[in-house]
Formats: sequence, C-alpha cells, structure tokens
Amino acid sequence: MKVLSNSFIWLFILLIFIFIDTFTATAQEDYETWLKQQQQAVREFKDKRDRAFSEFLKQEWHKFQVFQGLNRDEKPKPKKIPKAEPRPLKDITPPKIRVIKDIPMPKISPPDKPDLDEEPAPVDIEKGESIKVKFFDTPLKMNYDRALQVPRSKIINKETISAYWSATSRTDYERTLKRAQYFKNKLQLNDWGYGYLLYRIGAKMYPDSRNQRNLFVWFMLSKSGYKTKIAYTSDQIYLLLPSANFIYSIPYVNIDDKNYFVVSFDGTLERVKTLYTYEGQYPNADKVIGLKFETLPNFKYKVASKKLKFIYRGKEYILEVKYNKTLVSFLKYYPQTNLEVYFEAPVSSEASYSLLNALKLIVEGQPETEAVNMLLRFVQTAFDYKTDGDQFGREKYFFSEETLFYPYSDCEDRSILFAYLVQNLVGLEVIGLDYPGHVATAVQFSADVSGDYVVYKNKKYIICDPTYINANLGMRMPQLKDAEPEVIQISFNMREHARR
Repeated sequence: MKVLSNSFIWLFILLIFIFIDTFTATAQEDYETWLKQQQQAVREFKDKRDRAFSEFLKQEWHKFQVFQGLNRDEKPKPKKIPKAEPRPLKDITPPKIRVIKDIPMPKISPPDKPDLDEEPAPVDIEKGESIKVKFFDTPLKMNYDRALQVPRSKIINKETISAYWSATSRTDYERTLKRAQYFKNKLQLNDWGYGYLLYRIGAKMYPDSRNQRNLFVWFMLSKSGYKTKIAYTSDQIYLLLPSANFIYSIPYVNIDDKNYFVVSFDGTLERVKTLYTYEGQYPNADKVIGLKFETLPNFKYKVASKKLKFIYRGKEYILEVKYNKTLVSFLKYYPQTNLEVYFEAPVSSEASYSLLNALKLIVEGQPETEAVNMLLRFVQTAFDYKTDGDQFGREKYFFSEETLFYPYSDCEDRSILFAYLVQNLVGLEVIGLDYPGHVATAVQFSADVSGDYVVYKNKKYIICDPTYINANLGMRMPQLKDAEPEVIQISFNMREHARR
C-alpha cells in the first residue's frame, strides 16, 4: 500500500507540472496574441492618422506673406568704443564691504566622452541600411529603411508633398527615429541640437537635395511631437518652426497669431517674400523648439588655448585660457535669440576651469568692489573690439565660449562673459542693461557703493560697462547719460558655490 501511495503522489505531482506547463504555454500564447493585437491596433491607428494627415495636405494651401527678419536693436553699434579719461584710480571700496575669501573652484573635470557603443541600442533599430554621420567630431552610426529614400519629385506642390508624407509614413521610419532620439539623449542635445542632428542625418541620406533634407526634418520633427510646417515656392521647400524664444534676423510667417520662422541649419539666410503653406498641425505635435541650454552638448571635444593679458593698477597679468573648439563649431550658426539665453548658458568645463582658476589667483582676498573692477578691466582690455557687421557681415551674439575663440567681440559678448565671471568668482547678482545700440551690466554689492546705478525690483545695481575702456565700476558712457535701459534679468546660476 505504501508503494501505491508513493506512486500516486508522484503521478499527482507530475500532473500538476504538466498542468502548469500547459497553462504557462497557453498564457504565453495568449499574451503574444494580445500583444500582436495591440501592436496591430497601434499600427492601424497610426496608419489612419497618417492617411488623414496626408489627405489634409492635399487640401487648399494658402499663400502667406513672409515678414523679413526683425533686428533686436535697430540702432547700430559704434565702430569705435570710447575710452574713459585717464585718471588716478581712487579707492572705490566703502567701509564694511565684503572681502572675497577662499573662492571654491567648481569640481570640474573634462566631460565624459560619449561612448555610444557602451549602451547598445535596441535590436530592432540595428537592422536596415547603415550610414555613418560625423556630428561635430563625434561619429554616429545610423540605421534606416532604404524605403526612406523616397524618389525626389521634380514638381513641388501640395500633391507631391502629400505623396511624400504618405510614402514616408509607410516605411519603417521608426527605426531611424529611435536611433536619432537615442543619440539626442546620449549627446545631451537641446531642441535645436536635435533638429540640427536630424538635418545632418538628412544631409547624409540626401546629399544632392536640400529640399529632401527639409522634408525629412519636417517629417521626423513632427513624429517626435514638435510643431513644424513645410512650405514651398515654385522651386524650393522650406522648413517652418515656431520657437519658445524669438529668433531675430530671419524671415517668418504668422499663422494663427503664431510666428513660424523660416529656419535653416546650415547658416543659409532664406530670402523669400511669399510662401505656400497650410494651417493646422500634425496630431499631437504640440512641442515648441527651445533654444536655451540646460546642459552643453556632450561631444568628443577638441580643446585649444589662448593667451590673454590686461593691466590693472600698473601691473600686467597674463592668463592662458582654454576653450572648446567643437562647441564653437556647433554654435557657429546658432539662431540669434533673446539675450538671456546667452547670459544664462553654461560654459564648457575646459573654459570654465581655466578662466575661474586663473582669475581666482587675482581676485581672491580682494574686497568685492576691487575684485569686480579687476574683472571689468580684464574684459574691457583683454579682447579686441569689432562690431559683428564688420567681423561677420551679420549680427551674431556670442556665448562665452565664442568670445574666447573669435579675434574680436563687441558689447553684448563682453557683458555676457563679465556677468558669468562676477557670478562665479565674486558671488554677486548681475543684471544686463539693454540700451539702444549698446549692452552693459550692473552689479548689486553687499554694501552701498557710489557711482551711476539703476534700481531694479527695489534693489540698487551699480553700472559696470565691460566695453567702456578703462572705466571703473559706477561709470556709464557719457552718451548714455539720459538713456533708460531695458533690464535683462539673469538667473543667479552659480556653478558650485552660493553667495557667501
């Protein structure tokens, strides 16, 4: 009986395992069936959405007037900048002013090189045709469906654009889209950088057709959830983008009280008076391109150095600073936008550490006023002056990195660099002062300081002009004596230390 009992138990256990295995297999089959059904439903929904948008694109487009790019400041900058009258430097330090002690340096190390192979991309996007895109010295391997290379139509109208959308939406475009978004995250690109990346991918896929590249960027940005439109003339296709920040000096159209800028990612200034485009938007594409930097792009950087010198109280100082050439290349055709974008942008690790470390040795141990005055003289005299029109033939505002690279700079460039230095070395709040034809700064000190000043939000800020050669803090240019500047608020963005 005992033997029979044991056999029965083992048989019972075997039946349980068979049941579990059968149940698991059935459940797995049910799950896979459900998953396929869900995927099919998603495809059908997307197909329906794309068919509807393609049909929408066949409808009546409208002819829009193109407004020519606006200048942020209509008054031209001076060809030569004034110098303050030579005079003995008086004591500018009031009693009880804070002394700068033990400036903590940011714990900066070179940025991590983007190892784009250490984190393999999902298997489904490793299939298809392969191309290599060199994106600012960083080689990227792209995969795409050959069907994405939709044959170019010689005719440009709403029907051919609709046909492009219809054909492209039926390809395996998601493989390329996922790969581009993977690189966007790995390279820490902002919105503009992502659009730039898509354009460079398009340039590799369509080397002979700028129109095809613009269509590709339009499609991919729309599929990424960004508001964008395409427009055309008889022989050209243009990319239209709204922006969270106003873009100056490039044409735009106004659609439904929203400005759509005629953008290019290769520095081409589009010259067009009218365009055909549509009203409406691709479903769920509601994000707007932003131009601010939360972090800098993480490229494989090339670093260069430069010697700068200035004289203060009869003593000459020589600084060797580094800057990031790859970042400068990325910023070459960056859109001209609101000045606060430049004032609040980060600086590369190489430039930040070399600048702050070199200047720390000069200003540490000095009263606030003396430290700010030394930084003022550095920015005033270590850089040669030339207007953007003379240097580039166009207006171009510099991020701090660019001021270190280019041979010349003008008023807003110096103000942006000066504000960064005062915040990070002296720990004081700075505002920008936007005059007609000129940009300067003002600093809030910890004690009452005499000199020219402005009041902003019930706080007194002493004028500090980084372009007025040899001018001490509290001195404004004589020609601006009666001018009322517009204040540019700058986020107090200390890198590693707070105001002490």
